[in-house]
Amino acid sequence: MKKTMMYIAAAFMAVSLAACTPTPQKEAETAATVETTQGGGQLVEGKVPGPEEDTISVYSINEDGSGLLQNMDSLEELTNQGLVDKIIEYGVLEEGTTLVSFEVSQDEKTGVVNLSAIPTYEDDDFMNRATLEALVNTFVENYELELVKLQVNGEDVKSEQLETDENGYSTYFEDYEDFWKE
Repeated sequence: MKKTMMYIAAAFMAVSLAACTPTPQKEAETAATVETTQGGGQLVEGKVPGPEEDTISVYSINEDGSGLLQNMDSLEELTNQGLVDKIIEYGVLEEGTTLVSFEVSQDEKTGVVNLSAIPTYEDDDFMNRATLEALVNTFVENYELELVKLQVNGEDVKSEQLETDENGYSTYFEDYEDFWKE
């Protein structure tokens, strides 16, 4: 009788383990499903970061024109120009923009981002502010910096729409989701 009970218990265990085993079809469905993340971030549809990729955050201008959107994406490896290329992909920088240089201080708290160009928008303070804040937030977050200075071909970016300290450095803009529009 004990042997019979042991066989029955073993059979039940085998059936329950088989029911819990993932199938290739279920794994494909899970990989194809992309959900919006908490905190305003958004995963890009069709792109599921794998364990061999670096997850990055790219800030772009939201659809209703009231602020920025934080997009979660991935790169095979986080490189300086690779990040700039993703910023171009999200429409913050214009096609063909290159990273002239990117210097991080020895204490790894400040960085200077020197780009070949940053778009400017005549009489559109919102777009100018959104573009500059998107760049600052993207570099601050991905490189875990405290301060970032933006430059174009070695010249500091000076704009009334960008809050900077006395040395031209900006910090992460926490009100990125919804700020003024005129």
